[in-house]
Amino acid sequence: MARRLDFHDAPSAPAPNNLAPLVNVVVVDDAGNLLMIHRTDNDNRAVPGGAIDLG
Repeated sequence: MARRLDFHDAPSAPAPNNLAPLVNVVVVDDAGNLLMIHRTDNDNRAVPGGAIDLG
């Protein structure tokens, strides 16, 4: 699987070429624990989320 490449305030980043509605969710239990997922595309942790279909 190809590794995901993210850009953050990078002047050399390519111009955007599509529109993708996304959603993220923050889940915290009564003890204050935060639910995180392990991403396999970049080996990082993140809050759960993903793309949604238009319509």
